Amino acid sequence: MYCLLPRAAAKLTTGQPVAHLQDRLRLAFVTTQRNDFWATRAHGCQSAAQISANVEVDFRFFTNSTVVGAAGDLSALVASGVDGIAVSPIDADKQTDFLNKIAAKDAVGLRG
Repeated sequence: MYCLLPRAAAKLTTGQPVAHLQDRLRLAFVTTQRNDFWATRAHGCQSAAQISANVEVDFRFFTNSTVVGAAGDLSALVASGVDGIAVSPIDADKQTDFLNKIAAKDAVGLRG
């Protein structure tokens, strides 16, 4: 799982709890598999977002995507202005450089 936190880090380092943020925090979660594990995470993310009026969650399943297709999908998410993206890559070895380039534009890429 990669976490790309381009704008979220800046919003969260203000010292204010998420509930007191002036701007809405927009987070995207991207996975390449649709199964019970990810369905449970999607449900949990949506439930947490409903509790906090200042958090919007976009959970996406790119189940038929290629490495090239995923790059386009992720670039579109970044261009849409999301504050952070958590990605379960299709092929981590082939996508690491691309993910780090996206993260380096605004903040940090973390691999775990």
